[in-house]
Amino acid sequence: MPSKLRLWTALLAFGLIGLALIALLRAPPTGAPDEVAPLGVHFSGCRHLLGPLDDPTCVVAPHKPLLLWIPTGGPVEISIDGAPWSTAEPESRADGSFLRLELPPTPRHLAVRAGDEGRPPWRLQLLDDPARGEKSRFKDTFKDRLGSAVDQSMVEEALAAMADELEGALDPAVRGYVASTLGRYHFQTGHNAAASEHLRRAILEHRSWRDVKGEVNDSTLLFRVLFYELEQVDDAGALLDALPEAAAGYMDSEYLLHYARGSFARRTGDVRGALGRLGAAAELARRFGHSKWRIQSEQLLGLLLADLGQYDKAEALLNALLSEVDGEADCEAAHLRNAVAWKRLLSREAGRATADPMPLLRQAADEFRAHHCQQEERLNVELNLALGHWQNGDVEQAASHLRAATELTERPQLRSLLWWRELQARVALSRGHRREAAELYRDLAELARQLSAPNAAWRAAVGEARALRADGRLERALDAYADAEAQLDDAVRRVPVHVGRARSQAVRQAGVHEYLDLLLEQGRDELALRVARRARARAAHGLATRARLAELSPEERRRWTAAVLEFQVELRALDEALAESWRLPADLLAEAALHRRRSREQLVHLLDDAFSVLDRGRPAATELATLRPDELVLLYHPLGDGWVGFAADPTGVRSRRLGAIDPKVQPAELANRLLEPFRGELEESVRLRILASGALEDVDFHALPWDGEVLLAGRAVVYGLDMPSLGDSAGARLDPAPPTALLVADPTATLAGAGGLEVPRIGTLLKESEAWRVESLDRATASQLRSRLAGPALFHFAGHAVLRGRTESYLQLADRSRLGLGEVLTLDQVPAEVVLSACRGALPESGENGSGLSLAQAFVLAGADTVVAAVRPVDDIATSRLMTELYAQRLRHPTLAQALHSAQRRLYREAPHGEWSSFRLLER
Repeated sequence: MPSKLRLWTALLAFGLIGLALIALLRAPPTGAPDEVAPLGVHFSGCRHLLGPLDDPTCVVAPHKPLLLWIPTGGPVEISIDGAPWSTAEPESRADGSFLRLELPPTPRHLAVRAGDEGRPPWRLQLLDDPARGEKSRFKDTFKDRLGSAVDQSMVEEALAAMADELEGALDPAVRGYVASTLGRYHFQTGHNAAASEHLRRAILEHRSWRDVKGEVNDSTLLFRVLFYELEQVDDAGALLDALPEAAAGYMDSEYLLHYARGSFARRTGDVRGALGRLGAAAELARRFGHSKWRIQSEQLLGLLLADLGQYDKAEALLNALLSEVDGEADCEAAHLRNAVAWKRLLSREAGRATADPMPLLRQAADEFRAHHCQQEERLNVELNLALGHWQNGDVEQAASHLRAATELTERPQLRSLLWWRELQARVALSRGHRREAAELYRDLAELARQLSAPNAAWRAAVGEARALRADGRLERALDAYADAEAQLDDAVRRVPVHVGRARSQAVRQAGVHEYLDLLLEQGRDELALRVARRARARAAHGLATRARLAELSPEERRRWTAAVLEFQVELRALDEALAESWRLPADLLAEAALHRRRSREQLVHLLDDAFSVLDRGRPAATELATLRPDELVLLYHPLGDGWVGFAADPTGVRSRRLGAIDPKVQPAELANRLLEPFRGELEESVRLRILASGALEDVDFHALPWDGEVLLAGRAVVYGLDMPSLGDSAGARLDPAPPTALLVADPTATLAGAGGLEVPRIGTLLKESEAWRVESLDRATASQLRSRLAGPALFHFAGHAVLRGRTESYLQLADRSRLGLGEVLTLDQVPAEVVLSACRGALPESGENGSGLSLAQAFVLAGADTVVAAVRPVDDIATSRLMTELYAQRLRHPTLAQALHSAQRRLYREAPHGEWSSFRLLER
């Protein structure tokens, strides 16, 4: 095997070659004008859409307008059969223009121009429906025969007659229409096997004359029959895989494809796929003002967000949908009310305060009964009512609703059976029937395995552990809790990077809390510490790119490199657009800003595409940092009823239950609650590593009062991510030449201390020592900085670090460019030592849209050994003083940790309440 250094050299070379190839592919031929991509248009309103997909033909429906969505504002020119066609003024909608186009009789060709004059027009072939008369005759006959049927035997005779017409028709368009009509009738009447047979026939007929719309319409309905009604999961997935990825811009077909694939992805645990597909479906429906479809897709998207712990976002989305159906009383409105109530039930499952779900559930149940809605809907609301009563502590009412569900059907569809089994188990356990509950949870685990449902698998493992613990079978309970932790490892890696894996993990903290509690009860402190460390590091491990690349196969490395390369190319394009934006005339500024926003949204998905390569096929490595023999580790982790603290050193592991702790109380009180229980260990320590979780991550342990001074006065204090050493950092290089320090000073030219005092002084100190080779970047842009971070052993940034709304972190650079979390995580290599002399560089993105990471943590995950950064806004001049002292001490000490400790201790004694306390040192 090649060394990691040679591996990274090869990857870098591959990346440079790839960049050159992309540049060549993107570059226009010499002497030729730049090629402009054709205008992309989405459309709707065709009776059929005939392939090929790259040049489709729309079979027009008489007296029905063609709907167009054009991805640009401004004037739109329409021509039909080469002649200008007057039409209504375009309506601005969803980042583009919406147009309702009334067609003339027998049109043949449509062309649309908009925006850039040099851009080729969008074109669509048009065709009248040659089989319209035959299909209308069949439709009328079908209605008449069914309408005149007075009993089931006459219905069957009518259906048999229609089936005969299907076999007698010569035109595949007519055969496809007849088979589709029969399939849909059987689906609506609950005859799913017959529906499946006719829909399969219809799909073959559509395919024979390349009717894309017909194939997608009937395939997505067949998917629904197979997946939801017949529970043939593998066949349903294979059906979706066989469908085309796109539908030539035809909105109806693209929506149905996205919605079906999103539904399948959500049910089978593919969070990335579900978010992307359902979001795309909602956007298409929004563009075309299709409220029914938009509500359908956004409703499912809201429930998915709740599954991921983004409760506020889910609540806002679902409440907005609920307001749209206010006053309506039908099956669709009842379905939405049930969904909103389900989200509230999930919030209560996670221990969050939320509106009472019970009134909505009762209203939905009444409407389902009054409007004779599908039996599965009525069953679902009964299960939700059972869960609501169980959460309220009314076990008998919960059992009553489970009995009502049994009266509707003896065995529901698998998707409902998951919660049915769990509720049966909860009721059994609440009644003291522990063995029965454990058996029901094992049954739930098997169902979850069949359906590839990771959330249900985790709930089954935790539930079985609770039942076994209540039954006194403690060793088996511990095994079940360990299985739940493994299930959680799998669930977290499925969450897209931009959604926030730490948030998704937090939704399922009850399992690890109970696991720790049981281990502590049994005095197994060492194992409890390991469990707490793994739980704390779980989300971060999946983002540790340098460590995880070594696990990839050659093919996976190739895919990773290609994905990162595409991400970096788009980043450079965005940097260039920002740098040139000041040249644009005022009338183009808004459109340019819209383009940049879309580019940033695309970058988010490109970044996740890269990380999906790391996550595919295996969980993140769970190796933790090796504890140093010269340090004391203090770890703090929440329990269900408070906190636990661990002290670990070469002599062993000790735990203390700390009770409830408010991190916002006075520092003296915090020191008493957090440090005093470990006084003996602290008095012997010379170096302290803090591993804090949750709300205690905000505590400045190094600045807590201790023995008349502060904690760091007597020992170095570092904050760990608990990542194993890479073993090949720049700090361990064998090169006898002085290491390089890269200094970046105030790229935005807005900080007097950073640019005029701090960096010049640091540069002088390092140069005069002759121990460092100094490189400086003036007015550094993001592209320049990314290209320079691979070689130096130390990187010092003095400037602005932005945390926008606690959901977007980046270093602010010249020409309005930025270096954000995603860019840092995908860097080929980063210096071993990083100093971010800026505001809030160590403050994590939080909130439901945040990643849970800080810029400082991102540098560690990308390969840095140590990072110095601040957790709050800091004064420019005071920070300059700290940084100058830091580098003076760095020349006297072998590590950045020792240098920061000495600098902070000195400044503390000069000014106890100065900026020194705002900075922390993060280590792997």
